[in-house]
Amino acid sequence: MKYITVIVIAILAFLYSCNENEFINSHIDKTYAEFPTNTYSQTISYTEQSPYSLSIPYQIFGNSLAKNDTLIVRITSNYFTKNSEYWYDSVRIITPQTIFDTVRISIKSNKIWEGGTFSLQCTLVSKNKLITVSKNAHSCTLYFTRESFINYFTGAYSCFETSTNATYNVSFIRINNDSTLYNTNFWDFPLTGQQLPYVFRKDAEQSIEIPESEWTDKLGKKYTVSGTGTYTLNGTFQVSFEMENEQGIVEHSGKHYFTKK
Repeated sequence: MKYITVIVIAILAFLYSCNENEFINSHIDKTYAEFPTNTYSQTISYTEQSPYSLSIPYQIFGNSLAKNDTLIVRITSNYFTKNSEYWYDSVRIITPQTIFDTVRISIKSNKIWEGGTFSLQCTLVSKNKLITVSKNAHSCTLYFTRESFINYFTGAYSCFETSTNATYNVSFIRINNDSTLYNTNFWDFPLTGQQLPYVFRKDAEQSIEIPESEWTDKLGKKYTVSGTGTYTLNGTFQVSFEMENEQGIVEHSGKHYFTKK
């Protein structure tokens, strides 16, 4: 009886396996189109000129497509006007070899401001029904942000220091919603938590200032730091600095050259 039970279980498992494979094959044998995610984000660099370029990816999987077919991409907005403020190629030719593609969108509008975040709604539609569009991933919202002037300068940099002939890593972070960033590793020797402000001015001179600021090094020694410099819009800037001790004597000075990583 024990052996009969084992045989019955084996037969049932085999039948279940067959049914499961048939189910899987029935899905694999179709060709699907979908967005990888329901939301997609992109940042337009502060230095990019209008019209701006946006893109959103989609993917194709399955093996039933024997010849080229067509997908239609619909992009809508309640804020921007199609064809006058944004445009794109809505007809996508899908070949049996296509597994990944990107819809490229151009947008030009005076309604896009620095620091603003906007959106476009994207939808995939099968034209000839040879491609099945995923029910759960047939639409995607593209969010895009126009980078602000001050955010352009945030991030990690390599710093060369003339007074010590040393190169080390620094980061500039934004704390408040203004034109000031903070160097988290000034002089490569800050007391933990010490940050030094740099003011970036949107002027013809492309100027930077370190306003007189109290700063403490790792040994607990206090300085008043100040400086001036200039920036470029290609990822570099330079700042000359002075460090006065508590007696008002300039104890250290030099120049920092920053290169964005």
